[in-house]
Amino acid sequence: MGPVTKRVFGLMLTMLLILANAPFLSAAEGAVIEVNPAQVNITAKQGESISMNLGVYNKGTSSLLFALSKSYTQPKTTPTLAMNAQIMVYPTFLDFGTVPPKGQVTQTLTCTAPGEQILQVNATPDVTWLRCQVKNIEAAVVSVSVTAVLDEMVAGQLYRGNIILSSNAGMIQVPVLLQVAVAGQIDWLSYNPPNGFVEPGKNTAVTITAKTTGMQAGDYYAILIVTSNDPNKPVIEVPVKLTLIAGSPPPIAPNPFVAYPGDGRVHLFWNPSGSQNVVGYFIYRATYPNGQTDVAITDFHISGTSYTDSNIVNTMTYYYTIRAVDSFGNLSQPSFEVNVTPNPIKPTVNLKDGMVTRNQVLEITGHAESNSQIVVNGELALINPDGNYSSRAILKTGTNTISIIVFDPGGNKTPFSFKVSFAAFTSIILMIGSKNAFVNNEELKNALSVAPVIIKGKTMIPFRFIGEKLGANIGWEPDTKKITYELEGKSIEMWIGNTNALVNGSRASCDPAPTIVGGSTVVPTRFVTENLGASVQWYSATKTVVITYPAKP
Repeated sequence: MGPVTKRVFGLMLTMLLILANAPFLSAAEGAVIEVNPAQVNITAKQGESISMNLGVYNKGTSSLLFALSKSYTQPKTTPTLAMNAQIMVYPTFLDFGTVPPKGQVTQTLTCTAPGEQILQVNATPDVTWLRCQVKNIEAAVVSVSVTAVLDEMVAGQLYRGNIILSSNAGMIQVPVLLQVAVAGQIDWLSYNPPNGFVEPGKNTAVTITAKTTGMQAGDYYAILIVTSNDPNKPVIEVPVKLTLIAGSPPPIAPNPFVAYPGDGRVHLFWNPSGSQNVVGYFIYRATYPNGQTDVAITDFHISGTSYTDSNIVNTMTYYYTIRAVDSFGNLSQPSFEVNVTPNPIKPTVNLKDGMVTRNQVLEITGHAESNSQIVVNGELALINPDGNYSSRAILKTGTNTISIIVFDPGGNKTPFSFKVSFAAFTSIILMIGSKNAFVNNEELKNALSVAPVIIKGKTMIPFRFIGEKLGANIGWEPDTKKITYELEGKSIEMWIGNTNALVNGSRASCDPAPTIVGGSTVVPTRFVTENLGASVQWYSATKTVVITYPAKP
């Protein structure tokens, strides 16, 4: 309860206590309410806030207590009160107005008894969605907290109930009414103050305000519900009509509009609308094509050009559209629909541990979840909305360590570390029968899957090792047993057990053919290395092969 509400409640409570200790006036005497105008008509342009006064008059001989609520549908209020009760209740009709489709809302009833009578009250709701709690404030004053539980209610439906107050001063029935809002409905009508009292022969003004931001041009309707202690008119309904005039042509929908998957998230991006006066965007989601309703996924417009939707589940396909909204409340037509299926995204990097390059500027690329942060050797990498990222590292001669850390939008951390060697020339030394190798004078122990062997008088070496150390892109197609190399514009295609090959797309012959030794594929050393642009030297005394790339003249 805010400070203003507390002051109003205290003032009303004081008045009720005075009435309770004065010569008793039954609920049928005293206060006579009149409101003016009987119907409120408001005309506004889109985006405007328009206010006007509603007069509340007391034509009776005792103080008038009143409270306001509202509904965006036409309620039929037929409160019934026990006429033989000497208990006084304020308000005599409990209207929660338009409420959200979940959660709880609470209002308070105040009960008093005449004279010095000690009041004892029991409160019983006649519907399951109402809860009551009784609290004694003073001997002759009882407060009843009435809570409506909304979680099981249907959006857009009108609900009615009653609170039965039984006491030692009689029994009275207080009707209860609430309207469950449709999700995303704009609450455009407000009033101030929400309650008050009027002395006999006096009047007071309630300010009625229509706020039209985000609304389309057209007619809108609401009901102001005024409850009071006037026994003849405990409830007065004041119809409100808002006529909204278009302030400008509707804006243009953003284009393009794209969506990218994440782990329990969807990342949405769009270009700004080209229209003037655009203040933001509303996004609409469905679980089947063209299934979007007029209810946006947020109850506020998005001012930027990206949004992450986290209210989803993995493996389900979602369909999105977007609409621009301008300062007059005009909405654009929906954009083209995009669909996306969220799933965990495993970060990737184009590097391989132990790779060798002759380029001192190392191009680093990869893919991660959109909106991730990529840190390469302490520097942020550039990441595109689709999750593709890129960075560069300047290599020193010799072995370099490249550290990459991926932070996804969920806070998960994925680290990578690669050893990358740089030299103007790549030197590889291999020995028959040994799995060790020297690359640029650095010894790599057990680096080969199998040791080099001699078949038909030719040296055969592991195909993957030689390709990676020369910096080539290598490929393996298990169905056709095909081996491929690509290096600086040169290409080789070979097949296990087949002496036919393709070099830069032209037929060639390799003998012996690639074969499998010890579970690993081996290829003829000279055929592969020379066709990729390297030179080969053979030292028979030590059974050593020296490969230099690029070939020295």
